[in-house]
Amino acid sequence: EGGALAALVAAGALSRAASAPLAAVLPYPRAEGGPGSVLTGLVGPVAAAAAVLVAAGIAVLVDGVNGAIAAGAAGAVVVLLALVYRRWLGGATGDCLGAATELTETMALVVAAALA
Repeated sequence: EGGALAALVAAGALSRAASAPLAAVLPYPRAEGGPGSVLTGLVGPVAAAAAVLVAAGIAVLVDGVNGAIAAGAAGAVVVLLALVYRRWLGGATGDCLGAATELTETMALVVAAALA
């Protein structure tokens, strides 16, 4: 069936798209700049939406309903992280974006394991 491979592809796609909406909606919180300032605040809403739609499309294409469920869980992680980053730091640094990628991928894999 290829369930494990499908889950890995879906999780990879979803995780790579996680930082785009965060970078679109959150400012870079450090006045002096840094590596994360390359993306944070410079990704537009259209680009962020495109990244999310492509990733969700890949997840559904390769893993069907399970991919859609993983996409929903990944979206919930991104929303939660946006709220935490805004309150905690006032925005998102490069480390925040990297952590979002890792946490989103982990959530997608946990969901895939739970659905297997």
